[in-house]
Amino acid sequence: MFCCILSWTLACVTATDNVANEPAYLENGTPEVGGVRHLCLVYHGRAQRVPWTAEALLPYVTYVDERGKPVDWLFDSFLFIEFANDKGISLYHDTGKKPWPTADDWKWLADAWFRENTGLIGLERAMTTAGKALGETNRTANVVISVPLPQRSIRQFGPLLGQDKVLDFSKPEDRRQALAWYIDQIWSRYNESDLPHLRLVGFYWMSESIAVADHDLVEWLARYIHEKGVKFYWIPYFKAAGVEKWKDRGFDAMMLQPNHFFHEKSPASRLQDTATRARKIGSGVEMEFDSRALDSEIFREHFYDYLDAGAKHGWMTDSILGWYEGGGAIKKMLDEPDKGRPLYDALYRFVKGTYMPREPNRPSVP
Repeated sequence: MFCCILSWTLACVTATDNVANEPAYLENGTPEVGGVRHLCLVYHGRAQRVPWTAEALLPYVTYVDERGKPVDWLFDSFLFIEFANDKGISLYHDTGKKPWPTADDWKWLADAWFRENTGLIGLERAMTTAGKALGETNRTANVVISVPLPQRSIRQFGPLLGQDKVLDFSKPEDRRQALAWYIDQIWSRYNESDLPHLRLVGFYWMSESIAVADHDLVEWLARYIHEKGVKFYWIPYFKAAGVEKWKDRGFDAMMLQPNHFFHEKSPASRLQDTATRARKIGSGVEMEFDSRALDSEIFREHFYDYLDAGAKHGWMTDSILGWYEGGGAIKKMLDEPDKGRPLYDALYRFVKGTYMPREPNRPSVP
C-alpha cells in the first residue's frame, strides 16, 4: 500500500513539474508584470510627434464609434518613449562619436512627460473623459516611462540639475548616478502631480539589444527600480543580444518583437517562429504596424497576419502584449475611416479576445 501511495505521489509531482516547465508566454495582467495587459507605445517628445492631447489619446484609451463616442475601453497601459532629441541625437544608442546628448537633453526628456496639455496630462484628461462616458470614473491607466542610456563614449556630462559633478560615463559609478537622477526626477514629479487616473507601474529600457558590457548596469538599474516598488520592462528585436536571458538582467516583463510587419517579403511563418520562441523563453509579444497598413495591400496583409497569428497561437489572450503603431496610425485609422475603420474594429476585437482569424486566402471580416 505504501509503495502504491508513494508511486502515485511521485507521479503527481512529476506531472506538476512537467506542466510548470512547459513553454508558455508571459502571462498578462498579473502583479508580476504590474497588471499590464496591452501596452501601447506613445512616441512623445520631439516636435515632429503627434501632439498627444486628450483628444488624440481618447481612441487609444477607449474604442470609439463612428461619431467618436467612447463605447468600450481599449488599451489599459501606455509606454511613453522617445529615442532622440529634436536634433536627431540618440538618447539610447552609443554611436561612439559626436554629437552626444547633453545633461540638458536628459532634463528635456524628463520634462517632456509632464508638459502642460500633452503626454501624461493628455492621458489623464483622456481617462477622465472616458471614465465619465463609460461610467467608470475611478478607472486608472498603467504608465511606463522610458529611460535614456548613459553612453560610455561621453566623458564629460553635466552637471545634472541639482548636482555639481561633471560625470564621466566611462565610469560605472557615474553612469549609475545619472540613471538614479533620472529615475528620481520622474518618481518625484509623478508623485507631486495631480494624476489620479494614472498609475506609474515602471520604467522601460530603451535599447533594443543589450551588450555584455551593459549587463551590470542593467541589473543595477533593475534593483534601483525595484526599490521604488515598480517594474522594469523591455521590448527587444527578434534576434537581439540577451533575449534568452532577459530575466537574469532583472526585467519583470519582456515583449519580443517579431519584426515581420516592416519587410515586404517577410513570410507570415515568422510569426509562428515568434510564438515558438516567445513561449520557449517565457516572454510576451509585440504587435507591430504603422500607417502603411491603410495604404498598401502588402502592409495591410501584414497587419492582419499579426491578428491571425495571435488568435491561432494563443498570444491574443494568454500573453502580455506591447503595441507599436508607428506613432499615430490608430489616430489615422479614424481620420480616414473608409480605409481605417475596418482595421480599428479588428484591432478592438483582438484586444477584447474575440477576433476570429481569416480563412486561408480570404480577407478578414470587417
